[in-house]
Amino acid sequence: MHSLNDQQRRAAEYGGKHLLVLAGAGTGKTRTIIARAEYLIHQGVPANRIAILSFTRKSAQEIAHRVKLAVAQGYEEATRASASTRNQPPTIAGRTFHSWCNEIIQRYPDYFPQSAYTLLDDDDQKSALGLALGQVSEEANAQTGGQANSKKLKDSQGKKLGSDSVLQIYSYAVNTLCSLSEAIRKIRYQHEFLDDKAIAEAVEKDRAMIAPIIQQYIEYKKARQYMDYDDLLRVVAFGLEGNEVIRRQVTGRWDHILVDEMQDTNPLQYKLLSSFAKDCRLFCVGDDAQSIYAFRGADFKTIHSFTDVVPDSEAYKLEINYRSTQEILDLSNWLLRESPLRYNKELKAFRGDGIRPELVHTFNEWEEADEITEDVLRTVEEGARLADSMVLGRSAWALAKVEGACLQKKIPYRKLGGTSLMKSAHVRDVVSALRVLINPFDEIAWIRFLKLWPGIGDVKAARIVDGIMGVEVRSGGDADAGGALGADADAESGGAVG
Repeated sequence: MHSLNDQQRRAAEYGGKHLLVLAGAGTGKTRTIIARAEYLIHQGVPANRIAILSFTRKSAQEIAHRVKLAVAQGYEEATRASASTRNQPPTIAGRTFHSWCNEIIQRYPDYFPQSAYTLLDDDDQKSALGLALGQVSEEANAQTGGQANSKKLKDSQGKKLGSDSVLQIYSYAVNTLCSLSEAIRKIRYQHEFLDDKAIAEAVEKDRAMIAPIIQQYIEYKKARQYMDYDDLLRVVAFGLEGNEVIRRQVTGRWDHILVDEMQDTNPLQYKLLSSFAKDCRLFCVGDDAQSIYAFRGADFKTIHSFTDVVPDSEAYKLEINYRSTQEILDLSNWLLRESPLRYNKELKAFRGDGIRPELVHTFNEWEEADEITEDVLRTVEEGARLADSMVLGRSAWALAKVEGACLQKKIPYRKLGGTSLMKSAHVRDVVSALRVLINPFDEIAWIRFLKLWPGIGDVKAARIVDGIMGVEVRSGGDADAGGALGADADAESGGAVG
C-alpha cells in the first residue's frame, strides 16, 4: 500500500458502496485492484468473501497471485512487529466471468438444473454448430427434392453460410441481449451501403435461414447435456434475476466484487453484476477511452453511464501514467479532447518528457516491413541493442512480412504468441478419448476420437456415434430452461435470441 500514489490510495481505501475507477492507460489499474483487495483483507474482510473478476484466466490468476504476495508481505511485517507466531496469510481466488458462473452453477446444483453438463470450448462449439448447420441443410435438401446443395446454404448476398458466421451472430445476440434480427443487422449489415428497405429484406432472409440452425444447435446441446461459455453467463444471470430467494442465497456468498477491464463488459455480464450490486459492493476498474471488443458485444456505454444507473455509486480517476513519456500522452490527450464523447481526464507522465511519436506512411506491407527493420538497424548503429526494440502487430499473420524482412536482413528475432498447448491437435485428440469416458453422450468427443482411425470421416463418424448412443436429436420442445434462449430462436421482444 505504501507504493500507491494519492489517486490510487483514495480509490483502494474507498468506504462507500460502489466505485468506478476510470483508469487511463498505464495508470496502474491492476495495482489499484490489488491494493483494494489487500486493504479489504487488512480491514478484516475474509478473503473468500472477495471475488476478483478479469477477462482472461491468465490475468485473473496474476492478480490473485500478486494479492497473495502483497498480503503475505503485510503479514510478515505484522508478525515481526508483534513478535507473535506467524500465521498463514489468506488466499484469494481470481476468476473470469465464465469460470465464476461455472463455479456458481456447480456450487448450487439445486438452483440450476443444468449443473450436470459437459462444457464446450470454442472449437467444440464450432463443431456442434457445424453439425446443426449440416442437419438443417440436409432437411432443406430433402424438402426441395435434392435441388438444394446441402453443403452450400447461402445467405441473402449469395455467400456460403458457414458455422463461424452463424456462431458469431448467435454469440453476439446472447451477450448483447438482442434479437436474432438485430444481431444479424449489427454483424453483417452495419457498414453496408444499402438503404433501410434493402437491409431489412436482407436481414429477414438471413434470419429465416439462420434461426433453424440456432434452434437445432440449442436442441443438440440439451439432448447431449452440453453447455457453451455463453450458456454459463446466461443461465446464472437470468437465474438470479428470475428468483429473489436464489439471488439472495447466491449473492450472499460474497461481500465485495472487484472487476478488472470494466469497459469490456457486455450487457449480459452487466446484468449478472446488477444482481450482485443489490447486496455486494462493486469495485470496477476500466478505461473509458478504450473499447476493442465491440465485435463480441462489449458496450463501452456501460462504463460511461455507470454512476447514472448504479445507485449509491461514485467515480474516481487515475491520471498519472507510468508507462509513456509526455509526448505520447499529449497525443493521446488531444485525441480524447477531439472525441464527441466526454472524457474528463488529462493523463500526465510520471517519466517526464521523451521522444515525439512519428507517423510513417508506406505504400504496402513490404515497404512497411522494410521501414521497420531499417529503423531497428539504425538504432543498433547508434549503440542500442536489438533487444531494445519491439515490433507490435495486431496479429501473428500481420507480422509475417516483418519476419520475412528480418530473415532477409539477418536480424535475429524472437516471436511471441502462437497456439496454446491445450488447443494443439494431438492434445485435443487425447482429451476427446477421456471425455467420452466421462460423458458417453459427448458426441463431439466421439466424432473427434473416431476420426483418428483410417477411413473414418465426419459423416461415417456421425453414423457410428448414432449407432453407439442410439440417440436422435429431439425436435421441438423448449430449449435450455432458466435463460434467454428459448425454443423460438428469434424472440424479437426482449431476450437474447428468444
